[in-house]
Amino acid sequence: MNSFIKVTNIMCAFLMVGCGGGGSESSQPVATAQPPSAGTGTTSPEPIKTQDLVASQEFDFSTQTELVIDVSLPELTQRSFLNVCYSEPTSERIDYNNCVLRVALLDGTLRKTVTLNQANQTLLADIWTVSASSEPLQYQWQNQNGSDSAIFEIR
Repeated sequence: MNSFIKVTNIMCAFLMVGCGGGGSESSQPVATAQPPSAGTGTTSPEPIKTQDLVASQEFDFSTQTELVIDVSLPELTQRSFLNVCYSEPTSERIDYNNCVLRVALLDGTLRKTVTLNQANQTLLADIWTVSASSEPLQYQWQNQNGSDSAIFEIR
């Protein structure tokens, strides 16, 4: 136990010496930061509050768009299915996990209205026919004018 105390005292002594200032003393005074005086004439701008904001009567805060999906493909005589989905953020591929409409087509026609939450999204449509070797028909729609209603025509 006695050797443990000696080792601990030696370690503490090394730490105190190693962490010391060790520099030369200077006769120059140390500069301290002075708080700005109240009479300097510089004032920070008054922050804008939400209650101070004004919008014109014509401004619509809604981010929703009514989209009419209008399909007219009379050449589709066999049973088919329509998927209308957002595109994947980093590619032009359809994101089947994020669809706005999934429906069976009757005689290749459909007219359906859906509500989109964001107006400037790209939608991709795939039409699958019940055939073992068929590739889907693909269509793209993007709302570029930011209107409250739009139409996605699939012809």
